[in-house]
Amino acid sequence: MMRIKAVCMGIALFFALGGIPWAADLPDAKSAPMRMDAKEFRTWAERHRNMPRAKSDPAIAAQLSGKQASGEPTSMDLLSHLSYVAADRVQGKCGSCWVWSSTALYEIMLSVNKGIKDRLSIQYTTSCKTYSSGERCACCGGDLGTFTAWYNSQGAVIPWSNTNASYADGARTCSGANVCSASPVSCDSIAKDTSYGVDKFQAEAIETHGITQKQAIENIKNVLNQKRAVEYSFALANSQDWDAFDEFWTGSDETVLWRPDKYCGKQYDPSTGIAHATALVGYNDDATDPAKHYWIVLESNGTAGGKRPNGLFRIPMYMNYDCKLKQEGVLNYVTHFEALGVKAGKSLSLNLKGTGEGRIVSDPPGIDCSTSNRTCTANFDDGETVVLTATANPNSTFKGWTGTDCSGTEATCTLVLDEDVDLEDEFDSNCTYEISPTKTKKVGVNGGTFTISVKGEDGEDCPSPQVASDAPWIGTKASVFKGNRGTVKVTVARKPTPGGRQASIAVADQSLIVDQAGVVCKLSSLAPGSATLPSAGEQDTFTVRTQEGCEWQASTTEAWIVIHSGTPGTGPGEVSYSVIPKAPGARRTGKINITLTGDPKQKKVFTVTQSKQ
Repeated sequence: MMRIKAVCMGIALFFALGGIPWAADLPDAKSAPMRMDAKEFRTWAERHRNMPRAKSDPAIAAQLSGKQASGEPTSMDLLSHLSYVAADRVQGKCGSCWVWSSTALYEIMLSVNKGIKDRLSIQYTTSCKTYSSGERCACCGGDLGTFTAWYNSQGAVIPWSNTNASYADGARTCSGANVCSASPVSCDSIAKDTSYGVDKFQAEAIETHGITQKQAIENIKNVLNQKRAVEYSFALANSQDWDAFDEFWTGSDETVLWRPDKYCGKQYDPSTGIAHATALVGYNDDATDPAKHYWIVLESNGTAGGKRPNGLFRIPMYMNYDCKLKQEGVLNYVTHFEALGVKAGKSLSLNLKGTGEGRIVSDPPGIDCSTSNRTCTANFDDGETVVLTATANPNSTFKGWTGTDCSGTEATCTLVLDEDVDLEDEFDSNCTYEISPTKTKKVGVNGGTFTISVKGEDGEDCPSPQVASDAPWIGTKASVFKGNRGTVKVTVARKPTPGGRQASIAVADQSLIVDQAGVVCKLSSLAPGSATLPSAGEQDTFTVRTQEGCEWQASTTEAWIVIHSGTPGTGPGEVSYSVIPKAPGARRTGKINITLTGDPKQKKVFTVTQSKQ
């Protein structure tokens, strides 16, 4: 059976403990699988719950209600606003489902609002959104909020048709270090000569939880009839449930309904559970039987061998919108519907810092930021007065605010939002910690994993220590801190080039230096090892095989051999050379010497023979 070539957790998690999904830990992993531990699972639910709400249009609501009362169907879809090729919508191993779904939402918005119908680049995001400032690279997952934040910082979207902007990252993967494998397309190589400016986006949650099924359906229909597509994301408890979805996708056609209700209420397995993001682009309620009404969903997994020529699947309209999964005795919603909106009013952004734990809430509601969700943004009306209140957890202290609008150590701050505001606040831990190993950890060129043991003060209820690394090649995942004890699992990526490197890992008030060795350079071989060229002269090449980043020199003592490149050369590369025409007579033989820079004992000889005339 053909397998789905991409698995994606369509969520961006703000890990208070530096936690990351460990794709390498899953046996026989489908492409780019990602998981959530208990804390990350709750954070996903919290992020959706704290999003601004998508507003229903009263006129549309009245129109839909009138048609429903008269038994008239209201079916619609937004696919006509998309310029796409279903066979090209294949995310592959890269965990970029959130980019595909979010981009589809904006493509529809661009067509509806500005009359621009164009296929937009996925590659622009996957090449250019790299690991930085503690955020994931694009192939390691994200959500609609990640999409809006990143594109707000870019200011423009790029068409698929630009040079190097078509999708080429299907083979990329996300490592346990939260670092993506190298892209075949560099960010700088993507042409930006054609681009479309963006408005200030925001991700908006559609209210579907804790209300009637009828109201949830009406809320989603209302947004779709505003000609806004919807991001539909869901989580499945374990690999068996994902296998079932895989079999549905590869074994059914576009008329068959996928029924997610059967997967609700289960215990979430953090080692094999998976989440995914898609684009909901329409619905059909033509049938007299409501059980046959369905939502139309656009995937990023191609055409299922031709069974799905439009890259679509269907889900029942009358489904369980309160679907939950259980972890550590807690039930969390796992079916989310979100829309792309344009920011109104003024934004207030907050970033929690420090080694302690606490919470910041706003009045009126909008900001609810804690050490499990350290970055929060909300929008308020122009000129609205907002009061922020900080509360420190036990054995932590609120250190204060940083920003022009709030400062000092008072627990409350009152703002009048007549402009966008960015703030930082800090909680310090009152505990001290011990780690083992201390000072320095040596790691070989191939990288690998090791564990840091963490211990808080005896007799104190210490907060979980914050963990951070200053290098993208180091990933950290902290365990839940219990009884003042915990561990940090560290994954170090391979160092593929010569020369060592160092970086630090901060664990609360302690730090550990990771000292990694680099590749030891070796000249492997020349391909071919010799050549025979005509007496009239000719230019030719041969390949030098060595590790990436290793420098070598090509030289010859023969006046009749001219070296054009390879003086010096770096890594696997070619030497271009030529021989000059010779006078009549016997053939002649010469050598081109390849020597490893810094190690002249490592030498390979390429033999050149020139035929007699």
